[in-house]
Amino acid sequence: MAPLLAEPGPGVRALAEERARIESDTEALRETESNLKAYEKRLRKMQEEIDATMRRRRAEAAAPAPVRAPEATAVPSAESSDALRTQWDKLSRARELLELEQAHLRGDRIALRDETAVVRRRAQAAAEREARVAEREGALLAGRPPGGPETAARESAESVPMLAKIAMAPLAATGAQPGRPAEGVSGFDGAGL
Repeated sequence: MAPLLAEPGPGVRALAEERARIESDTEALRETESNLKAYEKRLRKMQEEIDATMRRRRAEAAAPAPVRAPEATAVPSAESSDALRTQWDKLSRARELLELEQAHLRGDRIALRDETAVVRRRAQAAAEREARVAEREGALLAGRPPGGPETAARESAESVPMLAKIAMAPLAATGAQPGRPAEGVSGFDGAGL
């Protein structure tokens, strides 16, 4: 009596493995896409902030700071008028210098904020790498391969160059191995390659 369920053949297993690989690649692409969308959103937000800053700077440059004209103050004598005008000029110059320094300070703050964000991202990446290294060291000390068998299989499959995968695809589909003819294929000895 024949068994009700037959063992899957090597082609079915290879097909199942290929499906699993495709699903994992698809999931990785989805994750990459979501990361790229989040990155694009951050870039758009930063661009909007830059545009707003530029509009504000243009508006500030277009509208000069209100300066009181020296003629608005009643001056009792001509010599004090020159002294008062000189003082107003000094005050105007000091105000211009202050506004320039404020603009530089704003630029420094923006640069510092961006640099702080970069440092935080690098620190987070370093912490994640340290956690992975510690996990691998723990696995090695425990006597098991780091990341488990599924990680080792995935890494070994990912380490095969794409060109080699493409070149081996026709052989894998027929069940043949390099240097040996496929089962049921006559006249192929591989010598002509």
